[in-house]
Amino acid sequence: MGYGRWNKIRALSSTHDKILVNKNDEEMVGFSNDFIRSLYDNLEAEKSADLRAFLINLISEDSRGNHYVRSPAKDWSDQITQRAIPWAKRLYLLNRVKSLIKMYKESKKKFLAKEDEEENAEQRAKLGEAYETWDNLLNFMPITFFYGQRPSVWWTLRHAIDLLCGTYKYGYAL
Repeated sequence: MGYGRWNKIRALSSTHDKILVNKNDEEMVGFSNDFIRSLYDNLEAEKSADLRAFLINLISEDSRGNHYVRSPAKDWSDQITQRAIPWAKRLYLLNRVKSLIKMYKESKKKFLAKEDEEENAEQRAKLGEAYETWDNLLNFMPITFFYGQRPSVWWTLRHAIDLLCGTYKYGYAL
């Protein structure tokens, strides 16, 4: 789902635990920041410098201290010290997927807004269809992400696209 997608988080909460349904954006940001800060505090600086930098940059607070809530770490779980690294990595992954989808949507919006006489109608139609079916989503990822083996012999690019879109839409299992 991702940090900042408060309406989506509230909607999913309405079908599950209902804890977040009536929270406004200010509360959502404040408690999300608190959780992220708790993760940050429970990561060893020398072993997790990149994750700590990511987490601290993810926090959204204004100069007046809005969006600031501080609760005891135990409120997040007695296991936060053991689970800080996997939870931080999960947030990192979700943020990367969110950034990829955002970049894709912005490119699609630009494509649909422009009328380029240089492109022929057939080429424009193919590209438009690729945007609609998300077939060109992987073009927005660095080539280094494609090194290594496929998860299975039957795995196709369509599976990878669907996995990314599903992760963006539904989140990442706990």
